[in-house]
Amino acid sequence: MLRSLRVIDFRCFDSLSVEMESDMVFLTGSNAQGKTSLLEAIAVASRLGSPRASRQAQIVREGCIGCGVALETDEALFKAVYQDRKFELAIDGQPSKRGEYLEQSPRVVWMENRDLDLIRGSGEKRRRFLDAIGTQLSTVYARALRDYTKALRSRNAMLKENRSRDRSFEMFTQLLIQHGQALVSFRQQIIQDLLPEMEVSHHTISGQKEQFSMVYMPSASELASAMEASLQRDVIMKQTLVGPHRDDFALTVDQRPASDFASEGQQRTLAIALRLAQGRLLRGSDQEVLYLVDDVFGELDEERRQALLLALPRSAQKVLTTTNLNWGAVDAQVLQLSGYRLV
Repeated sequence: MLRSLRVIDFRCFDSLSVEMESDMVFLTGSNAQGKTSLLEAIAVASRLGSPRASRQAQIVREGCIGCGVALETDEALFKAVYQDRKFELAIDGQPSKRGEYLEQSPRVVWMENRDLDLIRGSGEKRRRFLDAIGTQLSTVYARALRDYTKALRSRNAMLKENRSRDRSFEMFTQLLIQHGQALVSFRQQIIQDLLPEMEVSHHTISGQKEQFSMVYMPSASELASAMEASLQRDVIMKQTLVGPHRDDFALTVDQRPASDFASEGQQRTLAIALRLAQGRLLRGSDQEVLYLVDDVFGELDEERRQALLLALPRSAQKVLTTTNLNWGAVDAQVLQLSGYRLV
């Protein structure tokens, strides 16, 4: 269980220490007091990446050259210092490599209002959802995603520089095919494993039994031939147009696309069920899973709010943000933030 969090020059905080004494912790306070940033700091300390930032540098407090986060759990003290575009890592005071750090640090499920985009938004949100599962379940997936992303960046740079005839261009293409095929295979398995967990989670929240399907939609059925066929278009558009970075998955309810035919309330319930299903997959091992829930309750009616609280696993620790707790008694530790300080 998470016992404490310390941050230095992280987002809006110069420094702050938070002690956590319960398996359910509420961070309360008005808007713009730092609740979400503290939740984000837990994610960064656990997984070395922010669910909110497109660039790591965004987590550094304005005017500072770096930031630090430290997370103490029952098992170890994890420390990550970000500076000069890289992390310096330590476990119990001893330097750690990234792979070792991520193997031992808690797994994370991040839930937020923007999760509605999992149902009706662009494919990018759904790809990131699958990547959040894959990278936490498998070091092989994490390496494939990292190497694919590097090769894609290099290939796109060469396309922009009109260097598609260079020998190295073909090397990056082959790397995309190799690592891309691995990603597609992993993602298809994740979708297959998610569906039954999704059905259980949805029924727990809504009390309804509906027919679900989740179908992975790769941008190409056979990546090597598709990339060869797309080369001229890639050259014209100066970017790689096929591959796992363009893949998606479709969710249907009662054989109808959820993005088009489900109401907003149904879509929100589906998004929460997806996150709960993610957590059920991640806790398939003996590693700790933290549920970080950012201001989701304000968008739910009282019945669904209570259903979500009951659906969150009792055995897992939950850290939740809300502007107020005027919707009933909760058995939890409550911490209030004001002016980026605990009050």
